[in-house]
Amino acid sequence: MIAITGGCQCKRVRFVAHDAPVAVELCHCSMCRRAVGNIFMASVSVLRTDVAWEGEAATYASSAIATRGFCATCGTPLWFGYDDSARIDLMAGAIDQAAALQPGSHFGVEARLEAFRDLDGLPEARTEDDARIMARWAAPR
Repeated sequence: MIAITGGCQCKRVRFVAHDAPVAVELCHCSMCRRAVGNIFMASVSVLRTDVAWEGEAATYASSAIATRGFCATCGTPLWFGYDDSARIDLMAGAIDQAAALQPGSHFGVEARLEAFRDLDGLPEARTEDDARIMARWAAPR
């Protein structure tokens, strides 16, 4: 268990979670995939009372039993929670120490996209090796 920090892309909403586990659950259900705009949702489950917030997340009742929190300014997904639970799931992609997290389990595997199960062997590239991207960052604004 560690203390983790994180927040949205524009930095208007930040959080600190104390006594957070380092195990990440990967949810493959279609609702979670759509909510995070990716092939699965990676999250860390924490007690709601263990999270301190700076700024306020907007919320969306994504079903009759759950709510999701996100930044209303930049759109970053921040958390998911069943309405009757003392826990929320912080989005792993919003956590500052994401490199310290380890996948621990899968959920919603009946909806897993099999084409993305084994990605080893695909061509790889580093951002700094792409001259076009680096030129965009270097260009005056």
